[in-house]
Amino acid sequence: MHTKLLLTASIALALAGNCFAAVKDGSYTTTVTGHNAPLTVTVDIKNGKISDISVKDLESPGVGKVAIKQLSAEIKDHQTTKLDKISGATITSFSLLGAVKQCLKQAGAQGDEFNKPLPAADKSPIKDNADVVIVGGGGAGLASAVSALQNGASVIIVEKLGFLGGSTNVCGGALNASGTKYQKALGIEDNPQKHFEQTMKGGHNVSDPKLVKVLADNAPSALLWLESMGLKFNPKVGAATGALFQRSHYPNPAGGNTYVQVLEKQLQKYGKDKLRVYLESPATELIMKDGRVVGVKADNHGKPLTLMAKNGVVITTGGFGSNVEFRQKVNTGVWKEADLGKEIGCSNIGVAAQGQGLQLAQKAGAELIGLSDIQVHPNGSPGTGLMLDIKTSGRNRLFINTNGDRFVNEGAARDVLSKAVFAQPGSTYWLVPCNNNIFA
Repeated sequence: MHTKLLLTASIALALAGNCFAAVKDGSYTTTVTGHNAPLTVTVDIKNGKISDISVKDLESPGVGKVAIKQLSAEIKDHQTTKLDKISGATITSFSLLGAVKQCLKQAGAQGDEFNKPLPAADKSPIKDNADVVIVGGGGAGLASAVSALQNGASVIIVEKLGFLGGSTNVCGGALNASGTKYQKALGIEDNPQKHFEQTMKGGHNVSDPKLVKVLADNAPSALLWLESMGLKFNPKVGAATGALFQRSHYPNPAGGNTYVQVLEKQLQKYGKDKLRVYLESPATELIMKDGRVVGVKADNHGKPLTLMAKNGVVITTGGFGSNVEFRQKVNTGVWKEADLGKEIGCSNIGVAAQGQGLQLAQKAGAELIGLSDIQVHPNGSPGTGLMLDIKTSGRNRLFINTNGDRFVNEGAARDVLSKAVFAQPGSTYWLVPCNNNIFA
C-alpha cells in the first residue's frame, strides 16, 4: 500500500512537470478584432513565463492604448490572464486578454497555469479628505484639479473609469478662442464680442448670455494657460465642423489626448499630500450637511470610499449622450422632431457619458439646465460615433449624398449640417476631403 501511494505521487509530480514543460519558450503572435481596428499581439515566453507582450494597434490614445499598457503590465506581473477589464476600455481589454490566451495556447499552455485568479482584494473602507474633491477626471476635472493645486489647495479626484481624461481623450481637440497671436499671424481679425455673438447665434439665442460671455472672454487666457504648461498649438487656425468663424485652435499633435497629457504632467508635480486620485471608483452619493455638499461617497469594486471636502465639491461629469433612454427623455429642444435612438452613436466614451453626475447633483438640489439642447455632430465614424478618424477641418471637404449630389453648405452650423444629413436617402452621405486652399 505504501509503495502504491509513492507511485501515485510520483505520477502526479511527473504530470505536473509535463504540464509546465508543455509551455515552450519563443514568440507567439495572433491578430484579433479591437475597438478601432485589428490588434496584432505578440507574447514572448522565456523560462516558461510571459516575459514580454507587444501590441500593434490603432486604438485611441489615452483610452485603448492605456488599457493595453496597463493590462500588459498586469499580465506580466501576475502571470495570469484572469484580470478585470479596464473600465472605459472594455472592448480593447477583452480583445487583448483573448489574444494573449491564443498566444499562450500556441505555446502549449494547458489548464490553468496562466488563468489563476488574483488574491482577494482588501475591501476595508477608505476615508480621506482634502480642500477640494472633484467628481470626474475628464478634461474639465483635470483642468479644475490643476487650477486648484496651482492656487494652493489639496485635491482629491474620484473617477469611475480606469484612466484619466475621460471623453476628452477621444475628442477632436478644437479650442475656439478669439484675438489670438495665431489668428493675427494669419491676418484673421477677431475679438471676444464677435465670438460671443456668433456663439449665441449658433445656439439659436437660447443659451445663457452670461455663461456664453464668460466662455468668449476667457477662452484666449485659457489658451495661454495651456501654453504656459507646455502645450503646443498648430499655427494653422481652422473652423471646426459647425463653427461660424476661423477661430478653432488645435493642439500639436492633434486630438484631445494632447490636452490630457499636458494636464496629467502638471498633476505629477504634486505629491500625495496634495493630490490623491481614485480610479475605477464611481461616485454614488453627495454628502450633505446643513444644506451644503461637503463630501462624496464612492465605490471601488466593493470598497467604500468616503471623501470629505473642506472647501467644496466640484462636479465635472455632465455627459449623458450614451444614455439613450435619458437623452430621448430630455430631447425637447432643437432635435425634438428627430429620433435620437440607439442607431445614433455617441462620440463620448459610453460608460462615462451616462448622466450619473447630473443625477447626483439633482438629488442634492441642483437645477439642471440646457439638457434639451443636445448636440448632434455630422462626422462621427459609422458604428462607433468617434471622430478621431475624421482628420479634415470644418470646411476643407464636401458633403456628397449617395446620388452623388452636394446637398449642404459645409460651413453651416452643426445642427444645419446634421439635419441635412438626416434628409438624405438612407440618412447617409460621403465626406470627401478637398485641398486645404479651396475653402480658405
